[in-house]
Amino acid sequence: MTRKVVLSVIHGPRWGGIHGIAELIAAPLQLAGVHMVIAVPDEFPDVDVTRLEVAGAEVRKLSLGRFRKSRNPFVVLTSLFGFFPTVLGLRRLIRKVDADVVQVNGLHHLHAAIAGKLSGVPVIWQFHSDQQPRWVRKLCLPLVRRWADAVMLAGEGLDRALGLAPDFHPEMSVFTTPVDTVRCSPDPDKRATARSQMNVTDEDIVIGAIGSKGPNKNHGELIALMRHFKGDDRRVKLRIFGPSEPAHLDWYMTQVTKPAEEAGLLADGTVAFHDQVKDVSVPINGFDIFCLPSRGEGSSLVLAEAMACEVPVVANAVGGIPKTVIDGENGFLNQTRSLPELIQHVEKLVDDAELRSTLGKQGRQFVLAHRSVESCAAATIGVCSRLTGATLPDENHRNEEPLRLNNTSER
Repeated sequence: MTRKVVLSVIHGPRWGGIHGIAELIAAPLQLAGVHMVIAVPDEFPDVDVTRLEVAGAEVRKLSLGRFRKSRNPFVVLTSLFGFFPTVLGLRRLIRKVDADVVQVNGLHHLHAAIAGKLSGVPVIWQFHSDQQPRWVRKLCLPLVRRWADAVMLAGEGLDRALGLAPDFHPEMSVFTTPVDTVRCSPDPDKRATARSQMNVTDEDIVIGAIGSKGPNKNHGELIALMRHFKGDDRRVKLRIFGPSEPAHLDWYMTQVTKPAEEAGLLADGTVAFHDQVKDVSVPINGFDIFCLPSRGEGSSLVLAEAMACEVPVVANAVGGIPKTVIDGENGFLNQTRSLPELIQHVEKLVDDAELRSTLGKQGRQFVLAHRSVESCAAATIGVCSRLTGATLPDENHRNEEPLRLNNTSER
């Protein structure tokens, strides 16, 4: 069997959706003759390195610089000074692992693309969300067009959210973020554990959110939502899980934590914040409603994981979310991204247990039909085959092809 090596560069210093995708597809790729090597920053936790290695990936730590949104001149200068050392480090790693393909994760992470082009290795550029500011898109998209040998989008609709024309790139396709539907499934034991840890009763209706504590996840909107429920007798609670973002600690305190405290939502246990958890299916099972009021997303792994656990979802209509949440059928879409519409959708679910159950079950059926690990792995396998000219003879994936966007995108 022809063996090909894909070097996937993930700049994030903490576990996130991209790592979760890699964890799920590493084994299927290996079966198809694609060995995944994942480059992570030096500060990436060893426990998460082990998690990826157990899944079948090879993990290499190195000094990975990244561009960060900050008004702090020191942070900006550190990003700039670390750019070329990162490119050189990635070039050395490309040679060391004998990479056949380099995978860039994120629109603005240019380092791996430059390293791949300088090394004469094909570059797959993956876009995972539409949260980047317009000026970043304007700066980076021409570079993607020039340097990428293939572009992969995490979910249908992301091309439109990013403003990409149908002919943006000749090798542009969609992959769906996969879900482990065995781990992420309705589980009464996990529900009991989670609700005990969250200090809520069976009578409470728990709205849950999971995501990094920064501006993009828009948790301040959830605090405003809870002000609406304060003082009524429906026993609505909010529990937010996720890691803190060092660059946004002050922002989160000012925009999210302090308003919750000033409204008396922390003192009475209506709102509580929790750290990141290894297995998100545990807190998800403890939720009655999952909310994702993000300013930008791709297709969102954690949203699909909530749906797989039969938890009804309410999400902003951003990025590829409208291709996952079918409004009124398997969840609710906040089309206007406004607080009044968010309140309207959540109130419907709070007041109707049967509706929560129906939307939850339909959400799981959607995920079972559209978010398989095999289809996501097949998308990567297909692109690697075309870029390297290799035949990757895995019978399980031979007929699986990514959705090609060129000449098929509806505008």
